[in-house]
Amino acid sequence: MKQSFSFGKVEMALLLVAVLWGLNMPAMKYGMGHMPPLAFNWLRFALSIPAAWLLLFLGNCEIRPIKATDLKPLLWMGFAFFVFIWSFTIGLSKTTSGNTAILMGMLPLGVVFWNRIFRVEALSHRMYGGILLSLAGAVIVVLNSGKEISLDGQHILGNLIVFLCVIANAYFLAKSKLLTEKYSPKLVVTYCFTIAFVMLSVISIPSLFDVDWRSLVMIDYLALFYCGPVALIITNFLWIWGVSKIGSTRTSVFNNLSPIVAIAAGVFFFFFFFGPMMLLGAVVVFSGLYVCRTGKVLG
Repeated sequence: MKQSFSFGKVEMALLLVAVLWGLNMPAMKYGMGHMPPLAFNWLRFALSIPAAWLLLFLGNCEIRPIKATDLKPLLWMGFAFFVFIWSFTIGLSKTTSGNTAILMGMLPLGVVFWNRIFRVEALSHRMYGGILLSLAGAVIVVLNSGKEISLDGQHILGNLIVFLCVIANAYFLAKSKLLTEKYSPKLVVTYCFTIAFVMLSVISIPSLFDVDWRSLVMIDYLALFYCGPVALIITNFLWIWGVSKIGSTRTSVFNNLSPIVAIAAGVFFFFFFFGPMMLLGAVVVFSGLYVCRTGKVLG
């Protein structure tokens, strides 16, 4: 029987995540423009990990050790998130913002790829149509946003690194569905992010010596706080909770709302023009969400 469309609290939570991530992009660009990218990422993680553990304790979540059989998947998820953070940071600096936005829109396809390998979620043709519709909408938005799209050779490496970022993030998302069947979403996120933070520290701590601490002002610290506990922890607690409720595929499609939010923020703060083609793209993305929400997950 086809599932009826009902916009509930899970979708509202994922919409909030899309909004927070859409605003996170300009905040990340600002922060990495005032300090080395790896240093900025390490600092936002350093603020985020204590916040994650604190929220875990305050939320009356069952904090318990991971079973031995689940340690390997958890370590791989932590490694995947580390790769996601590293490749996003490096890739963003080596390609255009337009290329990055389009490649990030391929996240649902990456989730489908890993789900096929893990045999977690088999999808109906309607679901595939919804995924492609949301990607098409995101591409329409980006192409008409004024962001630079480049196929130059100088951006090939950056494009490949961002693509690696998408594959790693998709792996993290697909695998999280399996672990949230045994543990709470907040517990899974906190353990995985702690593992990723340890790995990130190995390559990032030397870059802290390159930070000009005396030049930093209040807005720099606000950017760190927003990109850390808010856009890293709160969002991923909600994101993985969404995965546990409606599956990794449906959740991933909400990712394609982020470029719309980022552009809408530009309209609000910088008076950019949100043209009819961008409005069309937004409608197409929401249509893809609707199709996915009413489609079937067969496995």
